[in-house]
Amino acid sequence: MINFKEFLNERSAKELADEILTLKNTKILNKVDTVLQSATIEKIISKILKDKNFPNKADRKIHNFFTINESTVEEKIELLQALEEGMIKKIAPGKGNLKDLIDPSYKITNTKLFYDFCETLGGIKDSKSTQGSTGTGAGEVLLCMLTKDGFLPTSKGDVNIIGRGMEIKSSNGRIAAFRSVEPNETADFIRKHFKEEIPNIKNLEGLMEYLRRKDSKEVQDFLYDFFNSRSTKKEYSKIIKKALREYDTKKCDKKELQTVFGEHFLEFYQNEEGWDGIIAFKKSSDFLNTKIAIGYGPKEFRTFFNFSHLTMTNGNQDSYLVVKS
Repeated sequence: MINFKEFLNERSAKELADEILTLKNTKILNKVDTVLQSATIEKIISKILKDKNFPNKADRKIHNFFTINESTVEEKIELLQALEEGMIKKIAPGKGNLKDLIDPSYKITNTKLFYDFCETLGGIKDSKSTQGSTGTGAGEVLLCMLTKDGFLPTSKGDVNIIGRGMEIKSSNGRIAAFRSVEPNETADFIRKHFKEEIPNIKNLEGLMEYLRRKDSKEVQDFLYDFFNSRSTKKEYSKIIKKALREYDTKKCDKKELQTVFGEHFLEFYQNEEGWDGIIAFKKSSDFLNTKIAIGYGPKEFRTFFNFSHLTMTNGNQDSYLVVKS
């Protein structure tokens, strides 16, 4: 048995050409074409990756993708040229999917190559050496690659795309944390505020049901005390108070409570961290078609995002306010 190099050495250029010309396997031919055009491909990739600030793992995966993928070299170069130009020209607020953000003039988006590209890059996760322990989350590298001036920043959110520092969240993106609480602690809060014994309340919905029967001002005082005592940072007390002033304590609706907290905490983080906006992926797969929501301010947060998991847990873990598209 001979290896590939020995095979090449034993044949003249003409014999080798004849061997290749008789090949019928398009996968092998595409790989040969990729090898022949590797210098051109590598040159474009290097130009695109300059100043992206990707971790080494992401750089390696991008290079490997264009080497290994079995699509034609023409499609690969077409995709690379589109990436060099920037396939996403603007990031408007609203709901949709990733495909909606891409300029429709790029026909390469209809190929299997592009779908494979989005799946490969969308799933890259790694640590960023320039950001301490902060990690690269799913979708971040992909968004940066699809945008001409996209890069992973050292501040202002997770990514910088089209001159904006955007925070990226997946379906379970944590926005703000409260200390968990057990049922007996809830009972202690109620005895303190309402001077009465209560049934065993196990979740936030049960608490809201109980509070609907109480005076509106008392409910607001109770909720402030309840969440302020559980907040993980002192500066959260102002946010909680501000949010509760807008909350309709007569209805005591759980979803509305989550939403009003959600938009105020997001506004706080936007101001504190310098975010220009937030992008939430509904799930971390099928990146071209996955639902996303984009917002730049509190009103858009309320319109385009849902909030969940502002719950009472079993006491073993923090209770998080979670953003979902």
